[in-house]
Amino acid sequence: MKLVKKALFNNPSRKTPEGHEDRWIINPAEQAHAVSEQKQSPEEHIPGYLKNMQIEKRKSWILPAGFHQAKIVDARLIQIGVNNKDEQVLRLIFELTSLIHPTRTYVAKKNYRHGDSQRLIEDFEHLLNGEVERVINLSGEIIPEALSLLVGKNVDIEIEHHRGKNHDEPYCLVTQVRNLGVLIEAMRDAA
Repeated sequence: MKLVKKALFNNPSRKTPEGHEDRWIINPAEQAHAVSEQKQSPEEHIPGYLKNMQIEKRKSWILPAGFHQAKIVDARLIQIGVNNKDEQVLRLIFELTSLIHPTRTYVAKKNYRHGDSQRLIEDFEHLLNGEVERVINLSGEIIPEALSLLVGKNVDIEIEHHRGKNHDEPYCLVTQVRNLGVLIEAMRDAA
């Protein structure tokens, strides 16, 4: 910090032999920095002291019904048991970006079964701007390696609640998936 010597006139209480007041003052440009340095806590000068600690947030599958912005964080083919037989399912996992909490990460999933082929094609046409052949080959099979094209994509989703008699919390079902802004704009236009 620089100190600047400044002669102040017309102050009889602090006159020098030449008739001027003689004071050292802080350069105003550096005064704000000096004040902020004084406000540092003593812990910051202790070796090994961390300013911030990042926690691992809990995943919450319970989220409000309605339209949300999200990012696709996982897209893969999985095997699940349905009515005592295995079925291959395409699962998309979404992390909500429009609902932020300090200790929770809100997530949702959408499963596409064999019977959901028309919905899957419609959703992929929106998400891939009509280029479904990037993830579905000419035989109509999903290309597992190509699903990585969806990961990281920002989208709009719609969540509906389905209540079961044996559960306190609702099952949150993803009913629509569209490119970012499409569902949100449609909601605003309808209002």
